[in-house]
Amino acid sequence: MNTSSSKIKILFILPSLKRAGAEIQTIDLINNLASEQFEKHLLCFEQGTDLLNEVDRNNVILHHIPRSAKFDWKLAGEIGKIIDQHAIQTVYCSLLIALFYGWLGIGRAKTKPPLVAAIHTTINRNRRADIFDRLLYQWLLRSCNKVVFVCESQKQFWEQRFPFLMFRSVCIHNGIDTHWFNKEAISKDPLSLKKNLNLPANSTVLACIAAFRPEKGHLILLQAFKQLQAEFDHLHLVLAGDGPLRDVVASKIDELELSHQVHCTGTLKDVRPLLATSYASLLPSTAETFSMTMLESLAMEVPVIASDLGGAAEAIIPSKTGYLVKPGDIKALADVLRACLSNPDNAKMGAQGRQRVQQLFTRKAMLRKYTELLFDVATTGRKPINLAATCRNTIRNVAMGLRIIYLRAWAVKAEYEAVP
Repeated sequence: MNTSSSKIKILFILPSLKRAGAEIQTIDLINNLASEQFEKHLLCFEQGTDLLNEVDRNNVILHHIPRSAKFDWKLAGEIGKIIDQHAIQTVYCSLLIALFYGWLGIGRAKTKPPLVAAIHTTINRNRRADIFDRLLYQWLLRSCNKVVFVCESQKQFWEQRFPFLMFRSVCIHNGIDTHWFNKEAISKDPLSLKKNLNLPANSTVLACIAAFRPEKGHLILLQAFKQLQAEFDHLHLVLAGDGPLRDVVASKIDELELSHQVHCTGTLKDVRPLLATSYASLLPSTAETFSMTMLESLAMEVPVIASDLGGAAEAIIPSKTGYLVKPGDIKALADVLRACLSNPDNAKMGAQGRQRVQQLFTRKAMLRKYTELLFDVATTGRKPINLAATCRNTIRNVAMGLRIIYLRAWAVKAEYEAVP
């Protein structure tokens, strides 16, 4: 580890400051890396600024440069200037679009600091993202000194997809502050907390803390919850979050006649009071990697029912810290909810969940691993970028992709014309 009195200068590139899992994890990482060891710069280029006030401006130098178009060559130039002006020693890119601009920015800079990418996704949401991975991003990942994954299952998935990653990938699990996410830190009694959330005093609360996006599975959850409506008295579901599907979810609640039992709170800046009143935390996602909400819930001694996706099985031990369910299976989710609500050992499961987080997924452990990684990368130096080869490979793959599309279209057309 570097013993020099000078700080390691890191430029973190994060597309936006919207409130979402990858963004929350990255801001938490930047804020809590030791300021005595690192000079921390944060560059954002999207409009979302939900987390702006949570950036430690006393110890983090913020550069907000909104891009003017999908492809903004000027933004790449500005990143290059920041790298040179501040003598940046490592560029850390969170999410693939950040890697794209970080790579371009290094190309525009006079100095060529090493590049680290952090990937927060596993299975892509659509075919378009798959194409971008194969035609563009895999070649940018080849230029990285290190590629960080947030759970082992994600790391294995990407290494199987692109075997070259085995030589530069590392798993650093998301970690949380277990002193903050602690049931004992909530001083108010449960009845007061329920009152603040407009919930009946005798209610049994299920919580779903997630953005209202298709992959978060709200519609699946509502249909499963409907099956339990007549079986359990005083059962209430709280949906905390916001997003593009909020109106769709609200319509579904009305359609299923659940408006008296399902409550939408909007985004909660502090989710601990909700978790402190909850019997279980629900994550019925159809796409997920390693949820921060999952860790926060477990740390608050709340068993988690989650889709068996990504690294969920690395934190959730079935019937010990929570339950895993097949993604998208409404009946299976209803059955697991029923088993959870009938389990007399729910409190014991909650305690075991907190114990697992304290053992494996703390902020302290995460920071130690990132500190070692960033020192190692900064002192080792740049993995050379072969710009010509990268551009050549990208053009070749785009051409190949277009040829495949053409041949498939031709085959469909021929088959159609052959039909009498």
